Amino acid sequence: MYTFISIVIMFLLGSICSHNARMKNRNRQVWFILGVLFGAIALIVLFFLPRRIPERLTPVHSTAQDGLGGAPFEDNSNEDAPLSPSSEPLVLWYYLTPDDTQVGPMSLQALKSAWVDDKVNADSYLWNESMDEWKKVVDIDNLLDKLNA
Repeated sequence: MYTFISIVIMFLLGSICSHNARMKNRNRQVWFILGVLFGAIALIVLFFLPRRIPERLTPVHSTAQDGLGGAPFEDNSNEDAPLSPSSEPLVLWYYLTPDDTQVGPMSLQALKSAWVDDKVNADSYLWNESMDEWKKVVDIDNLLDKLNA
């Protein structure tokens, strides 16, 4: 009977480690095994590990699930009209939700809508093709001014 209870507790600790590993962007299977083998020690180690930020994700095109209305942006430009020297190229943005779900691509206008709807805040991670890695909104030059405009 004690053996059965010990096995149940080991799997329970493994499951808790797996759940916490998912919250910290760590490998769930590895932490499940560590939780089963080392129990509370693995749980304590995982508790003190920092949350891992994805270095760079390959952008995944979103659908209407992002809550921004299906199409990430609309192109209302005239195809025959020449680009003026002052026009900026369209930059497509991506952001990570608190549970690290990637949302995008979207135009700056759609990003402003997400900002207003509080889906994106100053601590949210953003990325576009001109950036090497994901950065917080506050760490991107002039972006706060554009979002608040």
